[in-house]
Amino acid sequence: MKVIILRAWMILFIGCLATIFMDAFSILLFYVSGVEVEWSDLGALFASLIQGHLTLSSHLDASSVPLANLYGWIIHYATGIAYAGLYFEIFHKFLKKPIFCIHVFYFPMLLSIIPFCVIAPLEGFNPFYIGSSNIMFHISYTLIAHLFYTFGLILATFIVDYWNKTRSLKL
Repeated sequence: MKVIILRAWMILFIGCLATIFMDAFSILLFYVSGVEVEWSDLGALFASLIQGHLTLSSHLDASSVPLANLYGWIIHYATGIAYAGLYFEIFHKFLKKPIFCIHVFYFPMLLSIIPFCVIAPLEGFNPFYIGSSNIMFHISYTLIAHLFYTFGLILATFIVDYWNKTRSLKL
């Protein structure tokens, strides 16, 4: 039982640190280009899904949902933690891949398919934002943000592995 709790804390640490790396990129981008760092659309989308609506555009506007940005940030970090759990448990532990190898970049890039194929249609766009006036911005921003998430994932996993080795833990 202790091992399961310790693993959960490690996954929480890895997910939060990796998501912080992603957010650091977003904040830097804000100061360079003015693109806001907010997750109100995701929060409003979540509220829309809870109410039984399948798209954001036809039922809710982010400004009409109280605390939409807060809900969006919570979902953003919960998703980062879930991705870290998948990486830590499946890729790193099950497949026994080294922490820093080219394969580690495939994982978050595959996970970036979710914003393209799930979030975009729920927001009222076509998959991969096809037909959007900002298609290149959406695709490049998502891929670069997930690359920063990958760096955070590698760093956090390296820290956890180092901590495990110094304490001779078998997780």
